[in-house]
Amino acid sequence: MKRRLSLCAFVVAAIAGALPARAEDDAAIKTKLEPCFACHGENGISEIDGVPSIAAEPDIFLEWQLVFFRTGRVKSEIMGPLAADLSDDDIRAMGAYLAALPPINTPPPPDDAPAMTAVGAKLAASRNCGNCHGEGFHGQQGAARIAGQREEVIMKALHDYKSGARFGTGIAAMPEVVGQLNDEQIEALAHFLSRQR
Repeated sequence: MKRRLSLCAFVVAAIAGALPARAEDDAAIKTKLEPCFACHGENGISEIDGVPSIAAEPDIFLEWQLVFFRTGRVKSEIMGPLAADLSDDDIRAMGAYLAALPPINTPPPPDDAPAMTAVGAKLAASRNCGNCHGEGFHGQQGAARIAGQREEVIMKALHDYKSGARFGTGIAAMPEVVGQLNDEQIEALAHFLSRQR
């Protein structure tokens, strides 16, 4: 019994000792993320046209994006320099922190084009978007959370995949998924996905 109590006391002490270190780690990561939040919005929810929200994105997806920016595989005059000096540990910690933030939870904007929304819903189903992006399009593993993402951000990403300016990772086949879509279909798909919560 004494041995069990000693073990419990040791575990409690170890956890208590780890809490200040964890708080310091969180503070350090938050400091590293300040430049990110300047554009991507407080707590990772963007309010700037063309800038994606990064809150609640899957950590693996976020890590890959930072690695792509760091290595120059994805070109960005803004993100390239910001990611250039990040260590692998920084990237892992930043991905985990951002993934744990709450997602967009505001009501979607009024649907001023229900016919377009219906077309987008059919396209999302026929293109099997949920297979990679998860049920409700909340993202999983290396596939982005696209539910509630800014409409113009989704549209640009889809156009970039179609043109070859952007590429899929792992088993993702985004260029093939959007390759046959015309501009109106891309707009409808982005319109639908941006209104999901």
